Amino acid sequence: MPGESKPPPPLPEPDALRAAVGGAVLDHALDALVVLDDLGRIALLDAGAARLLGHDPEAVRGRPLEEVLVPAEQRAAARAALAGFRATGALGRSGARRELTALHASGARVPVELTLTRPVALAGRTYVAAALRDRSERQRVEAALESARAEAEAANAAKSRFLAHMSHELRTPLGALIGYADLLERDPDHPDRRAWARRLRRNSGHLLALLNDLLDLSKIEAGELHLEPAPASPLDLLADVEALMRPLARDKGLELEVELTGRAPDAVEVDALRLRQILINLVSNAIKFTDRGRVRVEARLVEPASGPRLRVAVTDTGIGIPAERLGEVFEPFTQVREPGAPRREGTGLGLTISSRLARLLGGTLTVASTPGQGSAFTLEVPVTLATGAAAAPPTGEFSRSAWGGQDPDLAGRRLLVVDDHEANRELLRLLLERGGATVVVAPEGEAGLAAARREARAGRPFDLVLMDMQMPGLDGYAATRRLRAEGFRGPIVALTAHAMAGDRTMCLAAGCDDYLSKPVVPATLRRSLGRLLARAAGAALAPSTEGDAPGAAREPGLSARPRPSADDLPEAARPARPPRRDPRLARLVTAYVADLTRVAQVLEMALAADDGARVGLETHRLAGTADTYGFPEVGARARACQDRLRTGSSLAGLAEEVQGLCAALRAARAD
Repeated sequence: MPGESKPPPPLPEPDALRAAVGGAVLDHALDALVVLDDLGRIALLDAGAARLLGHDPEAVRGRPLEEVLVPAEQRAAARAALAGFRATGALGRSGARRELTALHASGARVPVELTLTRPVALAGRTYVAAALRDRSERQRVEAALESARAEAEAANAAKSRFLAHMSHELRTPLGALIGYADLLERDPDHPDRRAWARRLRRNSGHLLALLNDLLDLSKIEAGELHLEPAPASPLDLLADVEALMRPLARDKGLELEVELTGRAPDAVEVDALRLRQILINLVSNAIKFTDRGRVRVEARLVEPASGPRLRVAVTDTGIGIPAERLGEVFEPFTQVREPGAPRREGTGLGLTISSRLARLLGGTLTVASTPGQGSAFTLEVPVTLATGAAAAPPTGEFSRSAWGGQDPDLAGRRLLVVDDHEANRELLRLLLERGGATVVVAPEGEAGLAAARREARAGRPFDLVLMDMQMPGLDGYAATRRLRAEGFRGPIVALTAHAMAGDRTMCLAAGCDDYLSKPVVPATLRRSLGRLLARAAGAALAPSTEGDAPGAAREPGLSARPRPSADDLPEAARPARPPRRDPRLARLVTAYVADLTRVAQVLEMALAADDGARVGLETHRLAGTADTYGFPEVGARARACQDRLRTGSSLAGLAEEVQGLCAALRAARAD
């Protein structure tokens, strides 16, 4: 009927449809297809198989399967399977999957998953089809998963070992703390109470050292430990290490030798805090494992084609390390000791941290050892010669006495010393007056500015200013900028207890000509003064408006004057050098030593009151004065406290360092 729709045509039979589309399916299937006859010959290699295995379908048609697609080591098994196919008409279980390796035309191995169809009879022969699926990507994923699983298991095992070590390291001192605290609580008047208190302190110190080491190690592994290179004196670094380590060596009856050999620069650019940490770890480790004999530290600058490097060898006459265990010494919580010997005190992290810090500094830490004879650890780190630092013969002497060496020739010079610490001012005055200078001192920035203006108005401007940069009120940076703005053109030398990255740049940017870190080494001071005054000596530096800040007020006459020759002065006006045994020095030292007990008490009260500002102020003052007065251990401990404070340590984390500093202060007072 008009308008009626015709019914759809009937669908073809499945067999007919399968036959019609089979060719297209074979050409575009994701899997590869290989058809074999019962003689084991390749009857068909489809397009997918050609892509997967790289063979030309026509070239391999009729060839034995095992010669074309089966690796040599699997051919015997393939021939046996094909013989069974000929005998039974079956080749394995239909639909079953197997993982095999096929041979690519290039000779490469291709991992495949194989699935066999049921046998088909055609023209008197039996055929079977094998579907092959590439397993390369899956194999890569499985390998990655297996690797991740193995890493996770290793990390879990490492965590378990870490927790086991930590449990041991924490339980031992905690048990002592609890036990001795209980004894003190039960019997506070017992005659052994002082010994118990000392053991409490020693074990609490061990716990604190362990936590500090763990924090350092975690920062290194997390990539959060950042280097802060700054100018540092190799001589000063070694002196710090010697001052801290000599009491430990003395307690064990060991000789401690520290020597800087060859030619060494006055200063190098390096992260002094981390370099000092490595050296202290190495020397303390050497002392720990040496029961008799000596520990020697030898440092030298080596200059290969790749650039200057500081090499420090720490050798001992200790127990030594067997060759087969040398690789273990830098692993965490590892302690190589003699069979049957008790574990020696320590966290087992010092060498691990030292090795990783050495790598962080761009250097290496290596070890050589002979059991029963001793060990040698060699640290080598790249350094940059600090600006203006020249190589000079080392003294080999680590005393920081301010009174050794040649006094500077300062005859006729007028110098201003601005420092908020009286001990520093008076020592610098005495040292400079020994060289023939006239010295004016000021206790803070405003007083220094007033002195400069007063002397300029009197027609005798200062030739050079020594400026402490950290002072209350008007600090050295601001005072220096004011001096420059008001026309002072003479050299200004910055004095600072800080030696971190950026400090030197800040001082020079403020208008200083040189930068000396406290404690001031007299030889370094002499070289700085000699260089700066010689540079200024050639011509009179008349007042100039160049470089003045816009609108800045100027005091006329603040510029430095040319140096007069001593021969130009009247006989009576020529400065005489004080005698070498100056009674002023004895008075200064006596007053300084008498004040040490008070400083220790102030630090202890500040620690108990959680007064970080007071601890910072007192350690800053000690860091700048103690070495000069002949107390290097006090100076080194004060600088260690300063370094920790500047890197963000809390007072709780500084407790052991501050207590050690107080003990060193009282020991210095007793001496």
